[in-house]
Amino acid sequence: MSKQASSDTYNPPMGGIFAYIPSSCVPYLEVVRLHPPLRIPMVILCLMIGLAYGASVTSPTLPITEVLKRAFYLNTSAFIITGALTLFSNVVNAKFDEEDPRTRFHPIARGAISRLQVLAFSGAMLVLGLSLLAYLPVKPYIWAITTTLTMTDYPFLKGDTDTPWRDSGFGYVFAVWQGMATAGFCIFPWSSLCYSAIHLGGSSISLIMLLQTIHSFHDVREDARAGRKTLPILLGHRAKPCLFGLTFLLESQLMVLGWQSGFSSVYYLCCGALFFVLSAMLVLVDLRIPADCIRWSQRGALWSLAAISLGIFAEYLLRAGSFSS
Repeated sequence: MSKQASSDTYNPPMGGIFAYIPSSCVPYLEVVRLHPPLRIPMVILCLMIGLAYGASVTSPTLPITEVLKRAFYLNTSAFIITGALTLFSNVVNAKFDEEDPRTRFHPIARGAISRLQVLAFSGAMLVLGLSLLAYLPVKPYIWAITTTLTMTDYPFLKGDTDTPWRDSGFGYVFAVWQGMATAGFCIFPWSSLCYSAIHLGGSSISLIMLLQTIHSFHDVREDARAGRKTLPILLGHRAKPCLFGLTFLLESQLMVLGWQSGFSSVYYLCCGALFFVLSAMLVLVDLRIPADCIRWSQRGALWSLAAISLGIFAEYLLRAGSFSS
């Protein structure tokens, strides 16, 4: 079968978990879109950055067993809630999916599942995800709801503004602050480490904007033809210089954070690794090749967030060890 012919025919997924579930359940698993390895790990890593930072600077220092327990419930809740948000985004984008050749075989677009069914599925997942937070000693419901509502805005902003990830990126910032609150960190203006929380949140926005701008370049031609507004279209040939500037801003925010928090050289070493990862990504990625944009944005997201979380978690381990001794 030719490539063109295959693109005009829906081919149901056969590998992985799809080989073991009934065909009637396939559309529900497809619509959650667990396979793109970007959004869920990014949310979880943001939560872990916040939790590790909160555990590092709060007093008394939380024992490692307590941090791991809170991380389990926090991550499980985030995994389910992020799936619910993906379902909601699919409902909002269903009309665009039907018109786009790349997405017209998505479950809603091809009629395998109705919008009402997806909304009901999304609501059930959201309730389940929020209910898991009841098992935490510190229940960050306000931050969890704020994070969820903020991320819900993205499908409405996409295509109508040049910088949707600047606006919806606040959802990832709230995820960082949700992790802090889970550790008992006070983020309010009268707290002594309020400015540290602001710098960590600001660095999160910078990183999300950088990564999602690179990822969005894979759709730049289709978006331009459809008349949509995106940051890649706005930046054009100036994209890489602007993204390098955003990288320097990100590094500056993290350096100030380390200075304010009294972090050791281990943290700054991880910041250096982060700068190397992002610089290598910007040098090597070819923004004209869609597959290159997707590949490097996914690698950059996981490696950069892992570098930040590793640096902060290492600080927590050093401080927890000093406290226990």
